[in-house]
Amino acid sequence: MLTPATPAPAATVVLLRDGDAGVEVFLVRRSHKSAFMGGVYVFPGGKVDPADRERLKEAPELLERALAAYPPGLAHGLEPEEAAAYVVAAARETQEEAGLTVDVGALAYLSHWVTPPIEPRRFSARFFLGLARLGQDAQIDAHEVIDGAWLAPGAAIARYEAGEIELAPPTL
Repeated sequence: MLTPATPAPAATVVLLRDGDAGVEVFLVRRSHKSAFMGGVYVFPGGKVDPADRERLKEAPELLERALAAYPPGLAHGLEPEEAAAYVVAAARETQEEAGLTVDVGALAYLSHWVTPPIEPRRFSARFFLGLARLGQDAQIDAHEVIDGAWLAPGAAIARYEAGEIELAPPTL
């Protein structure tokens, strides 16, 4: 029996905005070349990098702003610097993949998902909720992600149920 892979730390932003018909959520489609969830629509996000931790050391004021994303007691036993690194990674990944700027001080912790042990690539992902800044247009990186869309949550689920798009389990 194989030993399950150790989950890598990852962070994701569930980015919302007011649309013409109500609340919309931003989804990106991962490249078909991606080893994990290729071709699937997900919320922007990715691995926590060592640079995310270094950024906290270089900008100590960022630590307090990033920790504000967590309600008291919900950092799941993480050290403050590690908990804050997830928030910094979530904002960085959203910028890299979709060109959307997210203020770490305005994110709010939403949930924690861990990829099942059967998967060869596993992630321990923290999800954060954020509001899109007015007037921002997404600029898809065309490398990690190949498409982006603002959709009403019900419309995204309807497209999934019709077989038009694939959604990752936490996204669904």
